[in-house]
Amino acid sequence: MVNSMRPQPKFANNPTNDDLPLLFFAFLMADDDRRDQFMATSGLAVNELGERLVEPHFKSFLLDYALSDEKLIVDFSSEHGVDPLIFLKARQKLPGAEFDM
Repeated sequence: MVNSMRPQPKFANNPTNDDLPLLFFAFLMADDDRRDQFMATSGLAVNELGERLVEPHFKSFLLDYALSDEKLIVDFSSEHGVDPLIFLKARQKLPGAEFDM
């Protein structure tokens, strides 16, 4: 039996480990409050973001930032129709992971 309460994914497949941080970043930037909070927490200047987005450690930082705020993960997962656990799985594959699944 199919669970009709589960949101339908907007992606044909779940985002890849490389795509998830970038999709999450776009999610943060799409909302003024989320963007302002992220920029204040990260300490980055707007002109630094473009070069940072390709760095594996920045992708790790984005997922760490997501994992520090359950509401962000729930909101993103609901909006994009993905399993919230995808953040843990993706984070494990990037530099600096300190846990095993």
